[in-house]
Amino acid sequence: MPIEIQLPRLGWSMEEGKFVAWLKQPGERVKAGEPLFTLESDKAAQDVESTDSGILALAPDAPQPGDVVTVGRVLGWLLAEGEHAPAASPQASPTDSGRPAESFSEPNPQSKSAGLPAAEDGQIPASPRARRAAREHHVDLKPLTPTGKGGRIRERDVLAVAKAQLTSASSIAVSGMKALPVSQTRRTIAARLMHSRQTTVPVTITCRSDATQLVALRRQLKAEGEAGKITLVPTLNDILVKLTGAALRQHPLLTGVWAEDRILVPDTIHIGIAVDVNMAS
Repeated sequence: MPIEIQLPRLGWSMEEGKFVAWLKQPGERVKAGEPLFTLESDKAAQDVESTDSGILALAPDAPQPGDVVTVGRVLGWLLAEGEHAPAASPQASPTDSGRPAESFSEPNPQSKSAGLPAAEDGQIPASPRARRAAREHHVDLKPLTPTGKGGRIRERDVLAVAKAQLTSASSIAVSGMKALPVSQTRRTIAARLMHSRQTTVPVTITCRSDATQLVALRRQLKAEGEAGKITLVPTLNDILVKLTGAALRQHPLLTGVWAEDRILVPDTIHIGIAVDVNMAS
């Protein structure tokens, strides 16, 4: 019988992952232990190996690169020679924690959130996973179209809206800035850095650098100025600013600004110098 390919749990706290790409093509024979697809979790992207052998068949709703997929979701099957994949789109299988994952059937376009029976607390009916996803992605549940049984909003409904909002935000043109998408791994790194910044004492590290070549260049330019070859002789600060600008052009992400759901990189580089002036009493 067909062997299900499920999204594995790569860590104790993992509930979902970002699907990167299939490493095997549909119809291709897969051996146990061979890399099957690449998955990005909160910490890193890694290849997931096949636990069985067979011919790869993808589910009708198999994730596309960049899709966020919950743990336990059926991605496809491994088939024996002459065996056929199940005709119906599968439901997500139970996760390792024993909590059933939500259904991933196609949404019903006829269902609307208006006129739905309210939950016992007066809120729009939604699963616990959907409410948690709504809090994490700042999504309002009221205007969503539910696709769950009994008119309940599922996690899938929330993630679809969150993805659309992220795509829309990334396409907004910011004057003089280029927007870059933020991966789940980078989000986790940013959260860890912010937590560290808020809970630890900042430390300033200083070091000495060999400026022999820099001083030699300054002397050469000064000599050319005295000989009338150049009109304006740059100072050491001028040379450092020029070198800094050249380095930032080679590594533009160093000029990036974190904007929650994206990174903004300026089209031009502006450098300012802060001067500590000791005023005489």
